[in-house]
Amino acid sequence: MTTPLIVDRFPLSPMQHGMLFHHLVEPHSGVDIQQLVVHLQEQVDACRLQAAWQWLVQRHDILRARFVWQGVHQPRQEVVAEISVPFVVDDAAAHLSDHDQQERLASFLKTDRLRAFDLSSAPMLRLTLFQWGQASFTLVWTFHHALLDGRCYPILLREVFEAYAELVDGHITARPAPPAYRGYIDWLQQTSADAARAYWKQRLAGFIAPTPLVVDRQGR
Repeated sequence: MTTPLIVDRFPLSPMQHGMLFHHLVEPHSGVDIQQLVVHLQEQVDACRLQAAWQWLVQRHDILRARFVWQGVHQPRQEVVAEISVPFVVDDAAAHLSDHDQQERLASFLKTDRLRAFDLSSAPMLRLTLFQWGQASFTLVWTFHHALLDGRCYPILLREVFEAYAELVDGHITARPAPPAYRGYIDWLQQTSADAARAYWKQRLAGFIAPTPLVVDRQGR
């Protein structure tokens, strides 16, 4: 096996430490495995969609991260220079009824979640494109929660489908480089846990029971 080229390495965040612990205790529990299901009622060019995801993974370094915890003083993550996105097209279900299609998808999601990931190998994500008919597809994006949080999903999906549309003309428009993930890790390491603990202790003084957060949100 060829050793991948590593372009950056840095510590795990506290949340990533916890997720690594969950993985090592019970790797096939389905815990921390995220699945985004996108239904596409249109014709889909699978090759072009795969190329768009390949571009996305090369654009964002965290999507090429792997974890290292054996033989090191503290667990860390390493960013691999290049990876090939696991992308599978399942077109064997076009003859199924709507009910059977739903059953097939539900069964796949359950099985796929329990497959887990090898956190020592990048990428910690995979994609499956189901073709139900000529203009009926479902994309399942499965990934480990240690890579992303909920605020990232719409940003990345918007970028990948913008790239997919642009590839009709054979190229993807150049964009400013996104911030490197290690910038967040560097910021975490500069913060004081004691100061944060004191701040929240003062802010939450007097609360003795679970309390809803009343937030005035303006519609978007």
